[in-house]
Amino acid sequence: MLPIVKSALLPGWGQIAKNERNKGQLIMASEGITALSAVTFILIGDYYQNRSRNISLSYSEQERCRENADTSYLYGNISLSLAAVIYLYNIIDVVSSRGSKLFTRITEAPLQIALVNEYPVITYRVRF
Repeated sequence: MLPIVKSALLPGWGQIAKNERNKGQLIMASEGITALSAVTFILIGDYYQNRSRNISLSYSEQERCRENADTSYLYGNISLSLAAVIYLYNIIDVVSSRGSKLFTRITEAPLQIALVNEYPVITYRVRF
């Protein structure tokens, strides 16, 4: 199985498969923590949202519960966004790091100057 497929299924697995164990474990832990915190904040938001509908509470208590729900949902969305950034970094890293079979490695100098049909040609190769 290609490392990119492994990383798409479980962030960090592709790095571990490419013998970048520390990086893979760091990505796995980061993704797990941010995803778990996002779920936790969303569940807390749901709790406060449901509590704010309790008619036995005073108006100020209901309003405070709605504010707590909004804050929890905000933190949950921030955590989800961070998890998405870590996931994208994981995919980009597994493709661009050493040993990737998807891209060839540059073995010659990245900047070359040559004459082609009496015209100078400058070539700069970028490794992804």
